[in-house]
Amino acid sequence: MARTKSWGQRLARLMVQVVAAIPICVWAAEPDSADPLLQRYINASGGANRLGALRSRVTEATMRSGWFSVSVKTTQIWPDRIHVEARVPLLGRLISSGYDGTVGWATGEDGALRQLAGRELQEFLLGQRLDRLVRLFELYPSRHLLPAGTDGSQRVELKTTFGTSETWTFDPATGLLRSTDGQRDEGPKKGVVRVVSRFEDYRNVDGLVLPFKCEVQDGKDQFTVAITKIEDNVSINASSIEIPASVKAP
Repeated sequence: MARTKSWGQRLARLMVQVVAAIPICVWAAEPDSADPLLQRYINASGGANRLGALRSRVTEATMRSGWFSVSVKTTQIWPDRIHVEARVPLLGRLISSGYDGTVGWATGEDGALRQLAGRELQEFLLGQRLDRLVRLFELYPSRHLLPAGTDGSQRVELKTTFGTSETWTFDPATGLLRSTDGQRDEGPKKGVVRVVSRFEDYRNVDGLVLPFKCEVQDGKDQFTVAITKIEDNVSINASSIEIPASVKAP
């Protein structure tokens, strides 16, 4: 049961990886050798006008690892409100994490709620915020083109303001994101874990081209994420992203 709890919590966090692959930003700012490739990705994904018009998004998905399955719903509201809710049947409860614009929270393996802070909160928010359109250069001050892969794939290294880095690989034919390769700090007990996500099954959703399948290698564990529904610019009551009282800031 302990392993089941750990998987449930990790699956909820991994939804961040998938949603982050759905582009919501325009690459701009100072010229860099990587910028044309990144701009091509934006264009292939639907273009700046459609991407910049996003104000909310609801994503539903199923995450599987062998026999283990979790249903996940992610709600995003401009600029950075987020609620990730994973239903874990074996635990008989929901595992959730979120951010209300001020305070972040997550459910622990024992079901207890705790406040997110520091790098953990920054990593959680990085791929979720719908205002990346206006903050991207601030969030990724370093963007460099890497040598092409042996299969001709094109790669870019992105570094954040808080010290993390990611390598994004693009399909040379379509310009769409093929994979991301980065690390996540799991704390003093587990240390830094490598996370590789591979994206497939791109579909057109109201003019945006989005991945509906993701294969994730999270440390020693493997997961498959299948998105079942994406809805953009839907009406969402901001109060639905509610911070539990036990983790509210004083």
